[in-house]
Amino acid sequence: MSLNLNDKKAVVAEVSEQVASAQTIVVAEYRGIQVGHLTQLRANARAQGVYLRVLKNTLARRAVEGTPFASLASEMTGPLIYSISKDAVAAAKVINDFAKSNDKLVVRAGNYAGKSLDKAGITAFEELAQLKQSMDADMRAARDKLVADERNLTSRQGQMPAAEFNAGTADLLKRAQDLAALTRTRESQVTRTWDGVVAQIRQAAQGQMSASAAAHHCAMILDRGAGYHVGAGMDLTGDVTQRLNGVMPAVNLQLAPPA
Repeated sequence: MSLNLNDKKAVVAEVSEQVASAQTIVVAEYRGIQVGHLTQLRANARAQGVYLRVLKNTLARRAVEGTPFASLASEMTGPLIYSISKDAVAAAKVINDFAKSNDKLVVRAGNYAGKSLDKAGITAFEELAQLKQSMDADMRAARDKLVADERNLTSRQGQMPAAEFNAGTADLLKRAQDLAALTRTRESQVTRTWDGVVAQIRQAAQGQMSASAAAHHCAMILDRGAGYHVGAGMDLTGDVTQRLNGVMPAVNLQLAPPA
């Protein structure tokens, strides 16, 4: 059913509101996807706080006009579904996760905070999101261990000398302070790593540097920004490197484990 003028204005206003608070927009072609599969994709998007909608491209162009996402207008052709998120990676993750099991959904392009992303860049975003999730899980495990140790120490308070209890309490306090500081540091490092990798991929996509040079710069960024261990000796830099090798197969990155 065609939209009248008022309907069109309402759609543009709604999408413009989403764009105004978005960090990332991803557009994908959905030609040939069954209605039931689109329904599942929409449900996945809602669960992750992503605004997902099939739009007339002319209306979508109006919604991004004059915004940091204006460069996407040139990609708005054909039957497209728009994934928009306030979170830096959620829009990319929803589309990429679904496309892995349904080849009818084809990623066309994306934009993160004004930076244009091709399919490789969008994939890298999703991989870095998975990395952050693994870091979050590691931090939760550390917090759970701290809470368990505190409960154990408290339950044994009457069975140990005061000096031993006080020493145990001081140790727990030090571990809690270290964990809080590490959490803040890792969040900052992940943000800088995202921004740096996206910038390099963007330059490679625009022909400003070769894929090999971009991969080299990504390696340097990852080595500086995420070169620390998680859990039992897990090399975070090496983990990201393996993922990026899948994104940029033109060069095999090799990084020494962090000291």
